[in-house]
Order: sequence, then C-alpha cells, then structure tokens
Amino acid sequence: MLPSTSGNRHRLELDIFNVPFRPCRPPQEQIYEFYHDGKPRFEWDRLRQNWIFVKDPAILVFCEPCPLNVFQEVEGCRGEVDYLEPLLRAVAEVAPDSPLNDLPLDGTPLTVEENRVLRLDLENVERALKGRRWPVAQVLRPDGPLREYFPDGGDRLLYYPWSGEGPPNLITTNEGYQIFLSQHGLIVKATYEDPVPTTFRRLTRQGRSVSGESVSGDVIGFQMSLARLPVWDPQDATADGSLEMTTYPADEVFREQLDLLDVFTGLALQAETGILVSPQG
Repeated sequence: MLPSTSGNRHRLELDIFNVPFRPCRPPQEQIYEFYHDGKPRFEWDRLRQNWIFVKDPAILVFCEPCPLNVFQEVEGCRGEVDYLEPLLRAVAEVAPDSPLNDLPLDGTPLTVEENRVLRLDLENVERALKGRRWPVAQVLRPDGPLREYFPDGGDRLLYYPWSGEGPPNLITTNEGYQIFLSQHGLIVKATYEDPVPTTFRRLTRQGRSVSGESVSGDVIGFQMSLARLPVWDPQDATADGSLEMTTYPADEVFREQLDLLDVFTGLALQAETGILVSPQG
C-alpha cells in the first residue's frame, strides 16, 4: 500500500509490561534521575533519548537480542500500521461475529485470553475476506504497475485503498489538486473549488497533460490550478502513467495488516501477554 494521506495510522504493539523476562525491564525500572517537578526519569528514557539525538547504540544491547523485537530495530516491539480501520470495516461486513470487530483502538491492551481468541480467528477472517472485492486506486507506469522491491528479491504492488466509508477518502494531494477514492471511482477537486462533477475510472498523465476518463467513457482534460496538475505517483510526480480504479480480493489488499496482526498476536501468545492499538496522527 501507499502511505495514507488522511492520517489513518495506528501504533500496534505488544503489551511488554506483562512480560517479566524482557531484556529491557531492568533499565525501565531503574531511576536515573529526578526532574525538577519530582517525577522520576528512568534509565530507559535516557537510553532512548541518546539514541534519538546522537545515535548512541547502548540501547541496542537490550533491543537487538530481544525475542519480542518484531521489526528488528530500537523498540521493535511496536510499530506503525496504515489502513487498520479500513480493514476493520471490511471485516465487519464479511465476518460480523469476528472478535477482530471488538479490537480497541484507544490503547487498551487485550488480555491473554482475548489475544488467544483473536489469533485463532484470524484464519477465518482471511477466508471471509477472500470473497470480498475491495476498491483500490492502482498506480501504473508505462512498464506496468508501481511496485516496491525488497532486498530479499521480493516485491509488492503499491496502491491506494478505499477507506470503506461512504464519503470518498483523500488519497493524494498537491498545491493545486486533491484526488479522492470512492467505492465507485476517482473524484478530482481543484484547490479552493468544488469537485469536478464526474467520477473517473482512470487518470492519465502524458508529458505536461493530465486527463481523466469517466466511468461513462468521456475524456476530460485538467487545467493548471495554482500552477499545478493532479499528481498521484509518490516516486515521480511528473512521470507518465495513470491512476486506475480497480478491485482486488480484500485479503490481498490488507495483506500487510493481516500479517502484522498474525505476527503480533503469535508473539504475544508465546509470551503470555496481549497486544494493544493506539491512534497515531
């Protein structure tokens, strides 16, 4: 997936404070000094700040060997995930009885038993999502769909998913234009103007020309707005190509989110703890 423009991002983390054998426990409980207001500053806070400001590697002594380090980085027992709420909307539609529908998003941790039940249900969720086609806006270059490539040789398609809500969701913007995705197609809005009263199946850039093909087959050209044309390619805004509305099986669209939930609930089960989710931005 491509990064969310609308701030639909959450933090997914293991409830590590219920894990007594974690390597970071001693510095998290050791007081380093006291602030002027009398509140304690723990050794872990000092290690974190030194890493952030001067890249002092001392904190890696605790994080690198930790079995709970999902992302293999400093404090890798937690990380940000985009588009979690669209996944939950899809699950509510295809699997209304799934415990995933009761996942709290306010930072309330799951209990060990709640985590166990959720993990056991993830396979059923994926099976249900396979039967649901989910709208996405696919970025295409002349040589094919835009992809992200990984060091191990793998790759994945890059696209903007539909939010799962009635109002169209903003997927990309610049100074002149905003592009929204609805369940039925793409909507374009010039800055400080009303949206173009057309739903597009495809937007195309050729050189300095951008046009849109409506769902009825009409082709409409876009004029400069604040010296800008609509953009959608995050790697090269002026590259020739197109943005097309299409659909994929929902389990493929939300593969990243499902995999993260699988890993986190699995590790939490091994450590006899739970997970928690909180909003980020």
